[in-house]
Amino acid sequence: MNVNFTMWRVSIKAVRLLAMVNNILRYTSLMANNVTIQQERCILAELCAVGVHTVHEQATQKGQTLTFSVEPAGLEIISDPEGIIQIVQQLLDNAVKFTPEDGQIGLEVRKNGDDKTVRLVVWDTGIGLPTEQQRAFQPFVQGDGSLARKYGGVGLGLAYAPDGRTAGRCDYGGERTR
Repeated sequence: MNVNFTMWRVSIKAVRLLAMVNNILRYTSLMANNVTIQQERCILAELCAVGVHTVHEQATQKGQTLTFSVEPAGLEIISDPEGIIQIVQQLLDNAVKFTPEDGQIGLEVRKNGDDKTVRLVVWDTGIGLPTEQQRAFQPFVQGDGSLARKYGGVGLGLAYAPDGRTAGRCDYGGERTR
């Protein structure tokens, strides 16, 4: 076996492991209220673009189409910008992970009619989440709890959204459309 190839594989696995550890540390700090939540004026299109950029290469490698829209384009909110970015990144990363090659993923952000709330929707053409697996929104839980599961991770991708500590009240859900 080629030494360079072996080192490349070790490097990839080390980066993945570091990301998992950092994700666990970030989540546990959030749950222990050891994170300072900033409340500042945010332009949602800019924050969401960071999340989209983070997963764009991974989606492209899988041949996935990623769409993104914010209405109105200059939509501003008062929230924690890092928290919004974290939620968007986790939800999009989850969508990329569970969407097959050549699938579609979208992020749509709209102002609700009451002018006080915003609806952020991440959708995909992935495997879906049946009602009985809504427990996947709990921390350290995955839809497939078996040891031989197909997808990696520690089960935090969906857990960020429903907590709402970083972004205010969050309603969540998943549905299978097939």
